Amino acid sequence: VGFALRASLLVKTHSSVDTFALSGGLADGSACSNELFLFRPPAYPMLLAGMIFVFGPHRPVAMLVLQHLLSVVTAVLIAAVAWALTSRRSVALIAGLLYACSLQAHSYANLVLTETPYTLALVGCVYLLVVFCRTGRTRLLVAASTVAGVACLFKPIGAYLLVACALAVVLRFRSKVESRNVETSKCQNVEKGRKVETGEHGCPTLPLRLT
Repeated sequence: VGFALRASLLVKTHSSVDTFALSGGLADGSACSNELFLFRPPAYPMLLAGMIFVFGPHRPVAMLVLQHLLSVVTAVLIAAVAWALTSRRSVALIAGLLYACSLQAHSYANLVLTETPYTLALVGCVYLLVVFCRTGRTRLLVAASTVAGVACLFKPIGAYLLVACALAVVLRFRSKVESRNVETSKCQNVEKGRKVETGEHGCPTLPLRLT
């Protein structure tokens, strides 16, 4: 993170000018344009407004540090997803390092754009869904749905994560049904084995002796 910050500079794009204007309006309590709620997702301007309120409007380094920290957390979560899927440390380490060494990830962390926090929300939702499918804990599904909603506030395309949550519920339900069917078939086989041992009418079978 330190190396990335030393070689980084917070860059404002054409679309980020309006975002900074909206964030400044939220930070100083002035009248906020309806554009924030009509045309732009509100999460990123509100995040910028919080940074401006705490550190001031002329501290771009604070936003730069925050976005790089979010990128680091994303790399850790990617490694966690790989570990949850494979249970292999080498795979988890490689997955995390590949993202950590991605030039695109560092570039977007230097831009005033929603990609960095949205990616964190996306990977966090995927991790929670993977663990939910493996353990079946309902609270993980609730947390994944909440993170998916946060992703929607950063980018509207995050609504597809809600579809992923629904698919995770279907997969979990299907796995439960299959496991119950397997248990039922095992019980039936055990019962059949007992009937064979005791005979058709439940009486013990005696070995035939030739006289």
